[in-house]
Amino acid sequence: MVGIQIFFWVLRSVSALETLGLDINFWPVGIQYFGAEMGYGAVAKQDIEKGTPSMIIPIDLVINSADPFPLSPYLNHLASEALLAYRLLWDRFSESPAKQFSKKWTEILPKEYNVLSIWNTTERSWMDEYSLKFLEYNHSFKPYEEFLKAKSSIEKLDWVPQELLDYRWFQWGYAAVLSRTWSYPAAYIKQARGEEVKPEDFAIRTTGMYPVAENVNHCTVPSKHRKPSIQLSMTMKDKWAAVMAQTNFKKGQEFCIEYDEDPNNGMLFKYGFVVEKNYLEEFFIEKKTKNCNEKVIEGGICQWALKSYELNPRLLEYLSKGKGKEEGLKSYISEVKNILKNSKYSIRELRRKNSAAEMLREKFAITYGVGQRLLLQEHVKFAMRDLLKNYSEKLKLIN
Repeated sequence: MVGIQIFFWVLRSVSALETLGLDINFWPVGIQYFGAEMGYGAVAKQDIEKGTPSMIIPIDLVINSADPFPLSPYLNHLASEALLAYRLLWDRFSESPAKQFSKKWTEILPKEYNVLSIWNTTERSWMDEYSLKFLEYNHSFKPYEEFLKAKSSIEKLDWVPQELLDYRWFQWGYAAVLSRTWSYPAAYIKQARGEEVKPEDFAIRTTGMYPVAENVNHCTVPSKHRKPSIQLSMTMKDKWAAVMAQTNFKKGQEFCIEYDEDPNNGMLFKYGFVVEKNYLEEFFIEKKTKNCNEKVIEGGICQWALKSYELNPRLLEYLSKGKGKEEGLKSYISEVKNILKNSKYSIRELRRKNSAAEMLREKFAITYGVGQRLLLQEHVKFAMRDLLKNYSEKLKLIN
């Protein structure tokens, strides 16, 4: 099993959580890659006893979709995630004294909608050379449709900041919300706040936004390799909320919360974060040839997929045809390095197919100006180090 570091996409840094008064060392959950057909999962970093609160949050930092704010009357027809996204945007851009959110929330969010914290300092500096385009998954929640509904309701209000009418900022808000939400009865948060609770509040499902809720708020349908149970729950008491363990956990045990097999654009769209080394990322090499030994796409084009840490044996076989092994390996490296050399596109759109084999539509997640280039660099380093170690000196490929 390979340990994977989780990155909080909407935070400038994990240490910024200290501004919220949270003890980040208390959070005993990590992300781990479980291999083919299983994807990523959340695991315990230490032994955890049943009933132990894995994460404690002051209740005043929980943002609830049922709480009113100035735009509520105009946006009550939106999905709860979209509503919370607009509440973040309102707090950030409005000059109204009636802001409802703690300023601490906006302090830990990035200032720019296109600054991704998955890159290190050097890589992030490259962002000025590239643009971002977004891809939208075939998902029950349609970000752009929600945005259009909201825009039509508020665009004629002269007191609404213009940023709230910009889809790019809506995407920023939506991604910020997505990984931090939890659904629960409205009565729970009222009880924790000491407010009057009505019987109907127990039947109303609301969505709350919590600091550091990544890794535990996504429980998709378990695969055949996982137990079909939810082992974490959100509990609220007087002035605080907590994620509680429903059973005993041993260090390294999975929480039965899975992320399936997604490249980073899927992770970002569905869960609101990406992982440092996503082994499912792909880059495609395409050639028109009659001797295709891989996938044939439209127009008779042959397409080979490269992953950061894998050699594509069929591409190597294709490039080695009629050559010796050494020349074939040299051609493989030359092919990838040539594409790397010419990969500084302002926008490089990478299309994929989701699990239902439907083409992704342009709108949400990340694509590859920078990302594609980094992936290719990883592939070149991998191939040169591990595949050509017996030939590198002779072929003089390392320079």
